[in-house]
Amino acid sequence: MKNVFISYVHEDFVIIETIFEALKEYDIPVWLDKNRLEGGTRWQEEISKAIQECGVFIACFSSNYSEKDSSYMDVEIKIALKELEKKPRDKTWFIPLKLNECDIPEKFTINSNENLNDIQHIELINKNFEYNEDFLDLILTIVLPIIKPKKYWDIRFKRILDYHIKEKINFFETSNIQRFKEIEDRWISLSKDTTIKTLSSSFFELQDRAKNTKQHQLDQIVEKDRIILLSFIPFTDVDRFIKSLSVTDDNFTNKYLQFIMENCRKLRGTTNWEKKDLVHIIYFEDEKETLFDIFYIINRELSLMITGYIAMKQIQSQNKTGEKFLITYENMFPTSIINAHECSDFFQNLSKEEVNFKKRYS
Repeated sequence: MKNVFISYVHEDFVIIETIFEALKEYDIPVWLDKNRLEGGTRWQEEISKAIQECGVFIACFSSNYSEKDSSYMDVEIKIALKELEKKPRDKTWFIPLKLNECDIPEKFTINSNENLNDIQHIELINKNFEYNEDFLDLILTIVLPIIKPKKYWDIRFKRILDYHIKEKINFFETSNIQRFKEIEDRWISLSKDTTIKTLSSSFFELQDRAKNTKQHQLDQIVEKDRIILLSFIPFTDVDRFIKSLSVTDDNFTNKYLQFIMENCRKLRGTTNWEKKDLVHIIYFEDEKETLFDIFYIINRELSLMITGYIAMKQIQSQNKTGEKFLITYENMFPTSIINAHECSDFFQNLSKEEVNFKKRYS
């Protein structure tokens, strides 16, 4: 596993320890001379080797550094800049970090046209002398994916999923629609640590396959009470994704709905299918943006219970005003792929198929 190499002047060691602890919280291994160099070590060779082999080099500039005419940190930076020349320009490796108010020195040249000021720096402390959000972003979006990519996907995937589910629930909180805790709890359960680890591990592999093939990659995760379909699409053109789907029928004008319907049919071939949800988690990514969506189909057993409740309440409230609009959540929440009308049409067709299936095999 690659390390993060931290270059600093020893007068800043107290604050460097704080950075070390911050990285340690994410299980990121750090190379620090005070921790790694033992008595009798040929320290110059050891440091040079550590810089050449590290996954990320962080140069920590400060007022203490600026006051020095020279330091061994200068030597480390020169070694690092030689390594930087060998790295692809689109990959982050050398990160200037300002510990406090100071200037990034111009004396270090990367090539004939660039010096260190041509590399975007990060500031550790904000005006309130607190960790700058940029530094936390540095850990999560730059350092973590390089050093521990699977850990990065665990954190990133959970954040995306939590945000999406929260937005979905907020939509219903502000709408005149009857909410159902039973459905919301099932959405929220997607974000359990055990499920997240499985999902992010699968996404990590799907990402590699999708970027290598330039095509949609699909995986399936089977849990006791649901089947989760995972899609990683290496572009953000939704129409292109829909056209690329392979389906056997054309009952729907939208091929995506046919794709989902065919997976619902497969689910009905499993034991206790009436108790299982079908979930499709969709992740689009290109060089400029990402799109994330979830199509969650609750199991038939819960759906029938809610449908029955809705029918009963509608009868009871026929002559009342001010009642919540009673309809199953899913029929009112379109995704980036389907609109509300298509969504409602899909669930009507799904219900008919399930009824016919039960009649045929009961």
